[in-house]
Amino acid sequence: MIRIELFKIFRKKEFSVLMFTLLLPLAFAFLIYAGAVKSSDVSSGPLALPGLMAVTFGFFEQLGALGIIAGIMAVSTLSSEIDNHNVLLYFPRLISRKKLYVNKVLALTIAFTVWSALFLLVCAIAYFFLTYSGSAEVSGQISDISTPAWLSSMLATYVYLLFIINATLLIGAFCKPMVSILALLGILFGSILLHPLPIVGNLLPIHYMQVAMNHLNTVADIPIVILNYTISIMMSLVYIVIFAILGRRKIARLEV
Repeated sequence: MIRIELFKIFRKKEFSVLMFTLLLPLAFAFLIYAGAVKSSDVSSGPLALPGLMAVTFGFFEQLGALGIIAGIMAVSTLSSEIDNHNVLLYFPRLISRKKLYVNKVLALTIAFTVWSALFLLVCAIAYFFLTYSGSAEVSGQISDISTPAWLSSMLATYVYLLFIINATLLIGAFCKPMVSILALLGILFGSILLHPLPIVGNLLPIHYMQVAMNHLNTVADIPIVILNYTISIMMSLVYIVIFAILGRRKIARLEV
């Protein structure tokens, strides 16, 4: 079943658009080469390889582009199938309906992980382009003292986007596709507006990512950066587990 789900995801228009975003690291590298983006904005010095990978990944996540595309892919994976009744084709072959939701979660996670690995690979290619072009914004090093912070940044960004995918998938189990997309936009932009607020902000993974980013350009603050990214990762994972439990229960009682 997971292989079937993966095959369907890889053929979706949304996944094709997601694959097109693999060109974004090259465009970002060109902006750095042209001087439009400075490493001093996010780091205490020139960026090593993990630094450029994390900055590029985080930059496009903050713009909302990656979350929107990945979320819409989640909508088409479940909500659209429920809406057009294609989900009925699964039920005769499933011993447990709950497995349908789990299979979709796993397939989306695998597909997004494959894309993330390719995205970071293109970031590495862009880094070596900047290194050999003599850009002063990169150090040419594979690693430096800030590498643990940058690695935690990449992991936090990856898990946060999985959080967005799983939240949208859960909403899609309850709502029509268009409502699910509007809810996706509400989650993405609502989180940006609400994360500075006390109490409410502390419940949002993006709050801790923002706190970490505010300390990235100070080497002495690396432990603070890693701590806040770790909190964000753990919080996102807890939400993902909760979403999976609620989604399985909803699919078990689904009436179409």
